[in-house]
Amino acid sequence: MMSVTAGCFSVVAIMPRWICNVVLMTMLAVQNPSAASSGVSSLDRRLATEGPVRLGILSTIGELSSTEVFSETVQALKRAWGRNIELSYYDLDTLPEAVRRKQLDFFISNAGTFSQMQTQGLARHLATRKIREADDPNFSMGGIFFVRSENTTIRTFEDMKGKTAVAVAPNAFGGYRVHLGELNARGYEPETFFGSTTFTGYPMQSVFDVMKQGRADIGMVRACLLEEMVHKGLVGPDDFRVIGAKTEPRLRCLTSTALYPDWVFAATTEALPELSRKASAALFSMPEDSAMYWSIASDFTRIDRLFKDLKIGHYSYLREWTFKRFWQEYRWVVLVALGLLFLGIWHAVFVTLEVRRKTASLRAAMQQREAAQNEVLQTQSRLQALEKASLVGMLSNMVAHELKQPLGAIANFADGIRTITKGETEHGKPSSAGEVGQKSDTMELIGIAANEIIGQTQRASAIIERVRGYAKSGAGKQIEKRPLLKVVSDAVRDFRLLAKSPPTINVNVPPNAYVQVDAVELSLVILNLFKNASEATRHTTDPKVDVKLESNGSMWELAVSDNGPTVDVSMFQDLFSPKTSSKSTGLGVGLAISARIMEGCGGRLRIERNQPFGLKAVMVLPKA
Repeated sequence: MMSVTAGCFSVVAIMPRWICNVVLMTMLAVQNPSAASSGVSSLDRRLATEGPVRLGILSTIGELSSTEVFSETVQALKRAWGRNIELSYYDLDTLPEAVRRKQLDFFISNAGTFSQMQTQGLARHLATRKIREADDPNFSMGGIFFVRSENTTIRTFEDMKGKTAVAVAPNAFGGYRVHLGELNARGYEPETFFGSTTFTGYPMQSVFDVMKQGRADIGMVRACLLEEMVHKGLVGPDDFRVIGAKTEPRLRCLTSTALYPDWVFAATTEALPELSRKASAALFSMPEDSAMYWSIASDFTRIDRLFKDLKIGHYSYLREWTFKRFWQEYRWVVLVALGLLFLGIWHAVFVTLEVRRKTASLRAAMQQREAAQNEVLQTQSRLQALEKASLVGMLSNMVAHELKQPLGAIANFADGIRTITKGETEHGKPSSAGEVGQKSDTMELIGIAANEIIGQTQRASAIIERVRGYAKSGAGKQIEKRPLLKVVSDAVRDFRLLAKSPPTINVNVPPNAYVQVDAVELSLVILNLFKNASEATRHTTDPKVDVKLESNGSMWELAVSDNGPTVDVSMFQDLFSPKTSSKSTGLGVGLAISARIMEGCGGRLRIERNQPFGLKAVMVLPKA
């Protein structure tokens, strides 16, 4: 048995002691069943033979005061453990170091110091002190800002800005850090809020000495300490005034800050589970009316949030520009920026593709427009050529008709002259030889001239007849059986291409109406009527042109009517005669040419007054 025990203690350096104790209990139970039946009592006897339990206390009010405050707690633990306690006192810097070096089994500290070590996995919470003035262990500790009562210039937080301050230590939780957290929560920059800050060192009561001496404007201590000092007679009740005192029903002390859990009894990783259990039982068994009453705090997240907001403790990395801090503080900015970048790239790509699509569409539209313009130009050229040809034919016919009679008269007079001169030559008697010669020469010249006039007159008549024959022959015409609706539709399409702002054209022509015509010439007539109708309705609010076909025996009557102004009756008699046009760009021969074309098709063109207003042109065509 001794060899086993010695072997166990030889590996204590690499194995936690509580595991070695469990191994020992197992060995004892195997060798002595009766001992195993005694259970925990045997473990208690073994634990009593171990060394003292190492307990550390964070001293913020001095060792003597801390001993006085926690003496009842230490005695309760000693009775529960049945072992001596090795009690040590530490400050805010040395206590965490002692825990990291595994020099303590248990410790008592403020909640801020414990929270940091708990986050690092060095300690676990067993109990939380609940002072008499607090109803909830989660809200038992805060801090106050105070000034001397005679200082009437400082009454609000804004008044404290830029003034001198005093506190116990820069890492004191209840004596300084909760105060910085309150300033941060109010939107101030904690580290630059005061003009200067002096630290007295522990105990915290020394802050009151500095304030009494007038060496600082504002003092910062934990909540309830002022009331304790007044109760002990160390300061007068009217010596100091609290700044920003809050109404907090869960704590019956003045406080200027948010509330947090109070002091914590914690176990380190070196603590035996059985000792931890007995410590918890002993602390929770202490009477509530005792000076030190222990309970359980369930919320330490507010302390963690305070450290994070102040960027201290295990959040001190937030003060350094590392990737971790950058990501912690600006990850949403980065994500939004990346999102905007992605949207920007997507938008650029989308816009580029859309521009290309629009460019292609515009290019296609321009090509279509160019093709349409070419078609318009071709249509205009074709119609102008046809109009010129019709005009030439009409003018040729007119010239031939009108010059036929004068040329005939000239020919008759020339023939009479020739007859006279011929008779004179044959029957005349000269009075003398000279007179005879002279007269003979004159008559000969007149005869030659008359013959020349007759020859040129005959030549001119032949040319005129040839022109008239050409005008009447219809050379180049393509007279075929065609659907009238197709001819009208083509004319409507050409007109819409040619006109800048064409009126509304309504077509009412059945598809089974056929005519024997030259489609080009008939389209020219219809286009001419559309132009006249468009010009007539130019100043009309809602210009309209109606195309309607009616049957009249063996003839079709195709009417083109408009809703323009009413035309005077006196104008009808001259509509088909070539004259000066009423339009600034017209020659006055449009209807005359149209009438001649209709006559060439075996039909006619008539103009009527449209009811109730406007004009109607009716094309009468033989049915095919």
